[in-house]
Amino acid sequence: MRFAFLNRFVNPVVAAVLRSRLHGLLSGRLLLLTYTGAVSGASHTIPAAYGEREGLLEIRVGAPEEKRWWRNLRGGAPVELRLRGRRVMATAEAIESEGSVRVVVSDRVG
Repeated sequence: MRFAFLNRFVNPVVAAVLRSRLHGLLSGRLLLLTYTGAVSGASHTIPAAYGEREGLLEIRVGAPEEKRWWRNLRGGAPVELRLRGRRVMATAEAIESEGSVRVVVSDRVG
């Protein structure tokens, strides 16, 4: 799997920076997304690039056919974000369209 290196080595470093006082180096474009596995019930945290559009956060899922995490958000699910240094509870929903996937985060509660 081509994302194995990122998942094992890069993502933990990015996550550590986003949780630290140095989060400002990355938090303008990256956030931490914590979700619960639909089958396992386990909590998972991943860094993700985001953008804002019409008051909503959007996460574009690159190569969605090779990734599984976003499938846990079909139909909407509660998530925790580490957004710009703050913990935020929200609802996220994966939206599939013509071979692409985006995750829309709404109902943010700071």
